[in-house]
Amino acid sequence: MISDCIITDGREMSDQERQTEPKLINLEPGPGKYIRLLGGKPETHGMRSGYVILSPGDEVGLHSTQDAEELILVLEGKGHVQLSETPINIQKEQVIYIPPHTEHNVMNSGDVSLCYVYVVCPVRDSSA
Repeated sequence: MISDCIITDGREMSDQERQTEPKLINLEPGPGKYIRLLGGKPETHGMRSGYVILSPGDEVGLHSTQDAEELILVLEGKGHVQLSETPINIQKEQVIYIPPHTEHNVMNSGDVSLCYVYVVCPVRDSSA
């Protein structure tokens, strides 16, 4: 059993980095179409995540990744992600990456629920 496993890039860790803890989160659908999994700081160092369930014909609504990047992991169903003028079909067991500053909308075009987990992370300049 590994208890205090900390990986760093050689720099001194901040108080925030020392305070975050591993988490186990169950995907238990409740009322509504959205379940927050991770809400960002202070739970994480900036990563946010959620579990989304869209009924047939439903959509999330147009929004932007802003200064973050997003990953969507499709668990069930099928639909499409509208990126500007380009729709990208998605289905179970696929992952789509959405870069920063990208407006997009996720839509269920199937006849069963579209279930997915999204992960949004702030972009950090690795050259600094």
